[in-house]
Amino acid sequence: MYIKYYPICLWLMMPLMLLQSSCCTKKECDGRPQQFRLYGFTKAEIDTVFIQQYEKNSNFTQPKSTRKVFQDVQGYNIRESTDGTHLLVEGSFDWSYDFKVVLRKTNTTFSLTDMETGKEKCNSCLMGRDLYQVLSAYKVNGNRINKDFIELTR
Repeated sequence: MYIKYYPICLWLMMPLMLLQSSCCTKKECDGRPQQFRLYGFTKAEIDTVFIQQYEKNSNFTQPKSTRKVFQDVQGYNIRESTDGTHLLVEGSFDWSYDFKVVLRKTNTTFSLTDMETGKEKCNSCLMGRDLYQVLSAYKVNGNRINKDFIELTR
């Protein structure tokens, strides 16, 4: 008796399965470039940038890693615009650490602490969604900034 209804159930389920698989964009959620906006600096002044990672609340005494950013290396993008010089750094950041951003040419150092993050939707589907971590607030040299990008001002 149940066998004769099997083809009908299959035909009813097929559109639902197609709908569910087609609504998911399956885009990459993590690893988007992190934007740094530097105000009062020219493109030439930020030819080499060091992003140093430290244990949180260590008063910058326990280094974890250093990322060296060059203007001409593929994967790093620096452009000037009316709202500052933008530096896009590829790869994800673990915001559970403190950071120092060092601009070699101008001998300028910025301390980034108290990073706060939130979750944003990615790959929202009928059967679920993925979330990824985004920056929402932080302190630069002790001053709080509520932005999803790093803002550094000379």
